[in-house]
Amino acid sequence: MNERDYLKPFKDRANDPGFKLLRLSHGKAHFWTIEQNMKEREIPVIEF
Repeated sequence: MNERDYLKPFKDRANDPGFKLLRLSHGKAHFWTIEQNMKEREIPVIEF
């Protein structure tokens, strides 16, 4: 957490058993707008 400035606000919650910070190493992301809603086949898929 110390290496990433954007994670510093979560540092106080690090010992909270209900808080889990995850890092996804690979997967697929789908980003769409309301205009693309219900058009899943047209939505670009970003693999990481």
